[in-house]
Amino acid sequence: MFFEIIKSLANEKKLSINQLERELGYSRNSLANYKSKKSKPSAKRVDELAKFFNVSTDYLLGNTDKRSSQLDIDLDEALDKSVAYDGNELSENDREAIKYLLKDYFAKKDGNL
Repeated sequence: MFFEIIKSLANEKKLSINQLERELGYSRNSLANYKSKKSKPSAKRVDELAKFFNVSTDYLLGNTDKRSSQLDIDLDEALDKSVAYDGNELSENDREAIKYLLKDYFAKKDGNL
């Protein structure tokens, strides 16, 4: 199940397993070995992959269908509720400016700009 989840996430990023291994600096077939169950992933490897794909380790291990942990907070929601930053009150304009910057950042990061 672990390998199938990794393969699905890699496909979403338009990466083959070999490309993913190269991008993460893993040895060839290190991820493919999980398919044949020749090896089990270390906690460090699971954590690295979860961070790369921006999913929870529980999702990667097949323990949940939710991609992110319940502790993750939607930034829009957090900014709507936020009244101060570093001791200074945030105005509505401040919150909107921060949201705009975040949207722009993620659009550039994801290659949508």
